[in-house]
Amino acid sequence: MENHAKYINFGNALRCPLCEGSLQVVQSKSLICPNRHTFDISHLGYVNMLSHSPKSRYNKALFEARKKIIMESDLFKLLHEKISAVNDTYSADSDTPAFILDAGCGEGSHLEKILGNSRNRTLTGIGLDLSKAGIAQAAKRYKQSI
Repeated sequence: MENHAKYINFGNALRCPLCEGSLQVVQSKSLICPNRHTFDISHLGYVNMLSHSPKSRYNKALFEARKKIIMESDLFKLLHEKISAVNDTYSADSDTPAFILDAGCGEGSHLEKILGNSRNRTLTGIGLDLSKAGIAQAAKRYKQSI
């Protein structure tokens, strides 16, 4: 990701997983808490905050299949529309930037659909996942609002 400004906008919403201190963006390349725990922003734009890599059967092929189902079928259409409508209602009278969190976001397809259905152009999607393969795919694919 070329621009890490989104971390600056939402840095106060992020907490250090080690001490729960507030994370601040430093030199547009790292998130650092008051106790100096440091998490670098990758060149793709994601931040790995895990202290160790968990064992997982999730891989690139699984996430590609997941993306295909979510993006090319109507299986989750109603869910995406309802979540977008709730966000639109909540933020209808506000110009304040807002974000939506997808915990377990995988490769980010649900966030893309929700943001695509939303009328709120100040809404930013934040995706969290334990799978580095999923987050790397999301970071490569979605450059603007996620």
